[in-house]
Amino acid sequence: GELSMGFPGYTGDIPRSAASIGKVLRYNGYNTAWFGKEHNVPHDQASPAGPFDLWPNAMGFDYFYGFVGGAINQFGPELYRNGVHVDLSGKPDDYILDRDLIDNAINWIHTQKAAAPDKPFFIYFATGTAHSPHQAPADWIARFTGRFDQGWDVVREQIFARQKAMGIIPADARLTPRPPQLPAWSSLTPDQRRVAARMMEVYAAQLAHSDYQIGRVIDELRRTGALDKTL
Repeated sequence: GELSMGFPGYTGDIPRSAASIGKVLRYNGYNTAWFGKEHNVPHDQASPAGPFDLWPNAMGFDYFYGFVGGAINQFGPELYRNGVHVDLSGKPDDYILDRDLIDNAINWIHTQKAAAPDKPFFIYFATGTAHSPHQAPADWIARFTGRFDQGWDVVREQIFARQKAMGIIPADARLTPRPPQLPAWSSLTPDQRRVAARMMEVYAAQLAHSDYQIGRVIDELRRTGALDKTL
């Protein structure tokens, strides 16, 4: 994170001796871009006054569009483009951050390829999704209505069984006990269950929506014939 922890090696500042992947690739001929979450800048350096030594553009990234910090309002984020504050006052009513980030990523790919079609590029994409706050478009939340009404005790058993069936975990794996800090679903009141189920619905919707947006980049690379040579 961006805070000093008081232990050797945990000063909160990335040292100049540690080259980022952005610098390594840029020095080797890549165009580099960073979209989304930037959670390395120390708190006292995170304003428009800088210093900007640890911001993406100084860490080897030609282009940055995203937010600085650990969490952001997905419907009304505070964004920066290459260190300059972005004015979102005219944003549409259905604005959502992940879609905006992917729109910018796709546009950047097009611009980069138009100028230098044979030059390799690197994108670091770090969504704020699955970090608080959990926010998603209403129509995506509606897709998960009732999906978690059975509660987390049953849901985790279902997920565990699916992972076995898909070969993600060994067939003889044993499900870990529910942590004692987490109450049994059966112990919750009806109101508590409604709130918890809603929270799970929103989380799932946000994750699914973000996955869809990332898929748009993959689709665009496939459309332009670049996917087979892109990692």
